[in-house]
Order: sequence, then structure tokens, then C-alpha cells
Amino acid sequence: MDVIKYAFDTERINNFGCTFNIDNENVQAVYVKSEDNQILVDMKVQNVFDGDDLSVYNEIFINWSVAFGFEFSVPVRNLRQSGYSLPKTGGDRNYQINAGPISFSLPKEPLTPSDEQLSNVLQLSLDITDELSVFLRQYAFANAETDPISRYSFLYNLLLQIVGDKQARVDSAILGIDPDCEHTNSPNNGKLETVYTRIRNELAHKREGVSYHDTRASVIEVTDGFSGIVREIILTQT
Repeated sequence: MDVIKYAFDTERINNFGCTFNIDNENVQAVYVKSEDNQILVDMKVQNVFDGDDLSVYNEIFINWSVAFGFEFSVPVRNLRQSGYSLPKTGGDRNYQINAGPISFSLPKEPLTPSDEQLSNVLQLSLDITDELSVFLRQYAFANAETDPISRYSFLYNLLLQIVGDKQARVDSAILGIDPDCEHTNSPNNGKLETVYTRIRNELAHKREGVSYHDTRASVIEVTDGFSGIVREIILTQT
């Protein structure tokens, strides 16, 4: 079988398998399965030869991967082409194997993708605009961060890009998704700020009576929920 193999690392995804087709005359089918906190993607192709430019197939994989991470709010780490089996133009065949890193993680709240969610992943990956592609890739990049403060900061900066470089606009977008979001008055100017903006400002600026230890604990507590809010705001851009 002529196949290009891809993979990326993630977490919290239970074992599943699916097959889908895309509108590309050289791609016959795409087979997906999960294994040991990895998503393995085999793209069955035709009329593709060893030495051909595979960038169009790589782009299909990247778009599907970031759509997957977006749909399930899970990290998409170490995207890679893990090998291929393709014919040579002279009639022989070349097998290429790329050995990936050996790693493990401790999943939490395991997820089993449903058919509906996998359909959402495929549809989103096919409908990605240039602007949405930037948002999805940055969202995947942020959620791939293992350091909670880096992850939180990247997510907040992504919101600034989406709604405009003003914290008031960020808070307005957050409250549009979660109108009951906790908010307090800023000690600097007295303006209302959501808990997410307060934490961001505690990270970026010195505030009296605030310790880094307490702010870090707050980041760890709220980041998963914040990621979900960012996801919903991105969806308003589609």
C-alpha cells in the first residue's frame, strides 16, 4: 500500500479509530488511531512517488491535527511525518522510517472521541481560512505548553490578537461567553477586570499584596476553563 505516515503526541484521548476521505484525487483514504498518547495518521495515496513534494499532504495533516486539538481541547505536540512507503518512478519502492521520541504522560479525565466530534474535526479542517488557521495553530501551540504560566500567557495573548489589543475587549469577549465570570476592580485604576485579566496583570505587573506563589496557583486552577473560553471565542470567528 502506498502510504504516508504521520503522528503527533497528545494526552487524555482513549483508544479509538476512524477513517475518512478528503477531496484530493491522490488521497484514497485517511486512517486514524490513537496509541499510547499518540495520534497515528496513515494517509493512503496513489500517483505519489518517492522524492515528490509532499507539502500538500503535510498541510492536510497539520490542518486536521490542529482541528482535532481544538475540538477536544487537548495538546497537539511534536507533529511529525513518521515515515512512508512510496513507489519510485523506476518501479522499485522506498520505505522510510523516522523514529520519534520515546515519552509518556499521565492522562487525566480520558476522552473517547465520538463520531460527531470526529466529523467536526474533519469539517473544520476542510473549512480553515488563512486567518482561522493562525488562530487554531496558536491555540494548539498554547495548549502544547507543559508550563502552566506559559500556556496561560499564550492563550491570553491569542485573545488579544483575536479581539484587538485591548484588555477591555478581551474581558468583553470573555463575558460574552461566560456572563457570570468572576470579576473585581483593578487596584491600579479601579476598572472592572475579569479573573483572567486580573491573573494576567498579576503575572505582567507588580501588585501590592500579591505573591507569585498565589498567582501561579490561580493559573493552575483556571487555565483549563480559560482554554475552553478561548476555544468558544475562536468559534465565533468561523
